This record gives sequence, structure tokens and C-alpha cells, in this order.
Amino acid sequence: MKRVKAQPKIDLREWRLSTADNVGQVLGEAVKCAAAEALKHAFEESTYLHFARDVDYSRKIPADPTTLYLSVGLGATEFEDPVWKITLSKIVKRFIEENTIDKIFPEAEDIANATAIRDGLASLVVKLDKVLKKSQPQKET
Repeated sequence: MKRVKAQPKIDLREWRLSTADNVGQVLGEAVKCAAAEALKHAFEESTYLHFARDVDYSRKIPADPTTLYLSVGLGATEFEDPVWKITLSKIVKRFIEENTIDKIFPEAEDIANATAIRDGLASLVVKLDKVLKKSQPQKET
């Protein structure tokens, strides 16, 4: 028997075959489980958040020194991992834009969150200042 060339392609997608439906469900669940396992591994074991100089090894200070890079362990090697970037400046700016009206925090909760963020950032400044103070070359007297 030979198929007539002018006929449309065979398409069984609309057929409801219980075995095929079950296989599809099992495969779908397997793909979801594998993806969840891969993401868990990538984020828990091989994801890094770091400043710019650590990404390109150039040691150049970026235009915005608060730039952070998120490297997610989904590449074939650590040097091929996908990388996203964001700046602390943009995060703070977005927080202010999303939580203020005419650049005023209208709610007590927003004021408390802004204060906590400010204090947290200020404590990081203090830590950096301590290390920088120790790192400065000592002047001979």
C-alpha cells in the first residue's frame, strides 16, 4: 500500500488515547521535577552574588560602584553561567518610587522599612570604613 501524496499529514494530536495521555502526564511531571532539582542545585550550590570586578577580573570600578552581579550555576562550566546585574542604587530608587507619594512615605510601615534599609546600609558603610582605615598605608613620623 502506498500513501497518496496529495493527502494531508497524519495528525493524531486530537485523539484521546489514555495511554498516551498518561505518558504525557508522567513526562510532564518528570520535566518539572528535573527542572526544580536543577534550579535548586544552581541556586543553592553554585550561585554567586558579587561586585563587578569579580565578574570580568579587570579590577575596574564600574560607572555605578554599587553594581552587583548574580551568577547562576546553569552554564556548562562556571565561566559560562548566565549573569544578571543590578545596582543597589536602582534598588533603593525603585523602593522609593514604589513606596512614596511626592517623595514622602505615606505609611508608618513604609517609614519603618525605609529606616531599616537606611540603617542597614549605614552599618555596611561603618564596616567598610573600618577596613579602609586599617588598609591605608601608615605614614612614617
